[in-house]
Amino acid sequence: MTDSRRQKNGAPLGNASEDIDGPSSSGATKKGRTKWFKKFFLGSKAPEDGTIQSLIHQKQFYKALKELVAQENRISDDAPRHTKDIDSLYESLEKEMFQVISESIVQNPGDPLVQVIKAINKQEKEDSKILQNKEIAGRRRTTPRKWKEKWARCVEESVSQRTSNGSAISTKNTTSCLSQRFSNLGKTFKNDLIHVIQNLGPLYPPEFNVCNLYARRYHQYFVSEIESVTEYELTEEDTYFLLCWIHNLYPQTILRDPAVQGHIDESPLETLLPTRKIERLEKNFVDSEVNSLETSLEKSLNSESKRWMNGKEPSKVGRNYQSKLQAEVTQIYRDSIQKTAEISEEMSNKMAPHLVKELQNFLTRYQSLFVEYTQRKYQKHFKAITIGNINCSWAFRNFLEDKDLRLERRSKENLISVLQEFEAVGYDALLQNMFKELKSRFRKLCHGNDRKHYFPDIMQYVKSYVTSLQPLCQPCFQVMIGKIHYQVVLEYITRLLEKPVRFEDPIQLRTMANQMVVNANRISSFFSSQGSQETWLLPLLKKLAEIIKLEDPQDIVHTICELAKEYTDIRSEHIIAILHIKGNLDIPRAESVLKKLKYRIRGPNSANRTPLFSLIEPFSPEWLLCSIRRERGDGLCHCLYELYRTMKFISNVIIDQLCKSINKDTPPKYYPHKPSFRISTVQARRMAQAMEMGLLVCHN
Repeated sequence: MTDSRRQKNGAPLGNASEDIDGPSSSGATKKGRTKWFKKFFLGSKAPEDGTIQSLIHQKQFYKALKELVAQENRISDDAPRHTKDIDSLYESLEKEMFQVISESIVQNPGDPLVQVIKAINKQEKEDSKILQNKEIAGRRRTTPRKWKEKWARCVEESVSQRTSNGSAISTKNTTSCLSQRFSNLGKTFKNDLIHVIQNLGPLYPPEFNVCNLYARRYHQYFVSEIESVTEYELTEEDTYFLLCWIHNLYPQTILRDPAVQGHIDESPLETLLPTRKIERLEKNFVDSEVNSLETSLEKSLNSESKRWMNGKEPSKVGRNYQSKLQAEVTQIYRDSIQKTAEISEEMSNKMAPHLVKELQNFLTRYQSLFVEYTQRKYQKHFKAITIGNINCSWAFRNFLEDKDLRLERRSKENLISVLQEFEAVGYDALLQNMFKELKSRFRKLCHGNDRKHYFPDIMQYVKSYVTSLQPLCQPCFQVMIGKIHYQVVLEYITRLLEKPVRFEDPIQLRTMANQMVVNANRISSFFSSQGSQETWLLPLLKKLAEIIKLEDPQDIVHTICELAKEYTDIRSEHIIAILHIKGNLDIPRAESVLKKLKYRIRGPNSANRTPLFSLIEPFSPEWLLCSIRRERGDGLCHCLYELYRTMKFISNVIIDQLCKSINKDTPPKYYPHKPSFRISTVQARRMAQAMEMGLLVCHN
């Protein structure tokens, strides 16, 4: 019987009363009591199943706590010396439990964490009983253990440990230390938070609010780190990164990540940096970025202008000349826009006016340098460089249409206006010499049978010049074709009206009209094939030819009215010059036509169209009137007509002489039939007045 009640190690277990109530006070020594307590509560060095220490080792924390609470409640008031051993077990339990909590931030603990949570909840209930001073509290511990508060502190300590490890800087990166540090912290926070949400959150009851606790602790760490960093002077790169972190990276890529959003509450989280400091960082960034943009644009422009001055031919993309400036500037500008947009939408809106202002300053400077270049003509590759810059300007106009720029309407119009002026300078530089040559060639053009083959030579010259403009981009080429088309028609009509011929033979008039139709078809065919948009010029020469060929005054009036409706800047002087060509139109019929047209021809500003006739100054109407009177055989009119021509010639001579006396550097015009007599300005004025009075008398 005695052997059967021995432990496996041979020690007696004692009687039943000792097993339940401890050793009796009579005959029991202090050493015996201690041995009994350790045997009952702690077990042997190799714990058996069911003992508290064994439960702790097996991570059965909830069961271990229940046993501890039960045994603690069985301790009577006359055994306070045994509370130290119970506290030792509690400390061992706490250590193991909170070790699991600390490791749970990087591991998936599974059931041990469930045991910890149940144990904490169990202890919270026991603490609640103690605080309520129930009757049983007189036999137990009177101070709450507050494991839930310790759990929260343990979570914070685990986060602090993770942030200290996550802020380590890798030497493989070439970015700044600040960006590396916060990038590593951000990755740590995001990964840990996703781990907490996916693996720990389902294990915790809602009242623990575990996801927000971890997020709040990480957030507090970021706030303290950023606050300490901004106490010092930051580089441009660090300023940009901090703004990106505050406005974009932290809230968007971490707090609002799909795996995180909805699991944490952002409202209690304070701002990473006070508003005053954020505004200071933003101002520093704007100033730095504007200066950087200005420097980069100026550098690109100076490099491009040096290529012009050195006569370096621009490269070709396909068949078009292309300047490198447009690609460089648009890339610089886009990079600046993208860089600002990476911070925030609000920051992008703040930066937009500064970027637009810098772009406008650049384009104005670009135009100024281009004007200066075009004034130095006959340089090497002048035409190619000019064409390349026109193409560059058009590329800038396309760039302004990009919706990503988000330009305001007024800003966009101002920029396009600068570019239009730029292109106009280029067009003038390319066409100025050509237009002079056209004017010279048209002066040699005669209407009628003589030299009738001269106009094809003019068109051949135009075709060869147009071919040299092929490297223009298509929209600019069409603009140039339209300008050349307009100038050819203008020079043709100017030649027709300024010094008109006069034919009385209907056959000669028909020949002249037919030749005009042939020339008009050549002009229309060529410029239509080149894509000219000036379609309003196509029927003009044919209508003039029709007027010259018609004989019936009624038909003439009808055709002229149609012409006046289509080309509203035509004036009566132009009509008179056209009618002057028709030498077979007798005086009464001519006067009848003029009388009928008197109130049918509108002014030059009645339509919104490029002026044409208003740029042509035909011969004076008085000249035609005198010619009509002279056809009647009126000798006085003939004399006055000759006097008029003489006075016009003399007045030109007087003006030249006055210019010569006032400014010796101004050479006088050359007159092959200069008269040998001299006349004063007063005398010339009086003679001119007398002539005008005589013409008025003849007219009446």
